[in-house]
Amino acid sequence: MRGHLRPFHIASVVVVVAAVAPLTGCGGKSGTTTAAGSTTTTSVKTQAVGKATYDRMMQQLGRKVSRSIESMYPLLDEGVGTPANKEAAAKVEKARVTVGQAATSLAGVIPPAPIRADHRRLLLSLGKLQLELAKLEHVLQQGGPKPFGDYTQFVALQTIRTVTDDMTKKGFSVD
Repeated sequence: MRGHLRPFHIASVVVVVAAVAPLTGCGGKSGTTTAAGSTTTTSVKTQAVGKATYDRMMQQLGRKVSRSIESMYPLLDEGVGTPANKEAAAKVEKARVTVGQAATSLAGVIPPAPIRADHRRLLLSLGKLQLELAKLEHVLQQGGPKPFGDYTQFVALQTIRTVTDDMTKKGFSVD
């Protein structure tokens, strides 16, 4: 039986993991796009938003996703099939679903022009984070060839931090 506690230090990153809030009532231009990086492909309605709306949406969904990511910890790996692993896998699944919802919402946003490239990078990074969470969920349920801690690195969070820092430098309040 393995007992590895791998806390994940996300204080400065988690707040900005989430991209946007649900788009109900935001107004703007409509169209259709496909959410990339999700476990399933979803068609979403696109909506152009202004800076204030974009900032508010980023902050709201950031709080939702950060709570979801933070609630995964502590993660214990006590072996495949143990109650601790089942509980951890359920928490990771919940976070993965929340990140997927954020990616789908993000795919529906046409952001202000100065941050459109950053917005696309953020969407791709959320998709990668969702995949990293899916891999961790699988390892908790089935085991894996590498040490448990290797699956908790979440490289996508580093990219998300860089992207949101770039957005902040351009005058957006995204975290």
